[in-house]
Amino acid sequence: MNRTMRNGALILIAAALVGLVASAFVQARAQGQRRHAELMKKKLAHGQKILEGIALENFETIGKNARDLKSLSEDSEWNVFPDMDYVRYSTEFRTICDDLSSRAKDRNLDGATLCYMQLTMNCVNCHKFVRVRKK
Repeated sequence: MNRTMRNGALILIAAALVGLVASAFVQARAQGQRRHAELMKKKLAHGQKILEGIALENFETIGKNARDLKSLSEDSEWNVFPDMDYVRYSTEFRTICDDLSSRAKDRNLDGATLCYMQLTMNCVNCHKFVRVRKK
């Protein structure tokens, strides 16, 4: 094999390796996005259960779902940005979940309702922040 053919073969091998690495990266990213979307669906379901608990004065449902929400927020898929603003939103989210759980334990419907509203505002503001960051 002459030098030109060998160099051509090396270039083809390198291109194939780059293609494999890029394909693996794209697949891993897509899988991460699917897992994150599933986590957000779970978050929404817990939020809906909290609202149901508030409407029915079911403090056990409120507390359980507040705790489950906090647990979800500690999942590695939750962390989409290594950014101080995002960390602040997440920390505030967990604090509100703790407050909501505490209000449910105290059977404080007005306090739980206020925490739910704060939680909703935190979610809306964080999602606005994430959409701007992704642009």
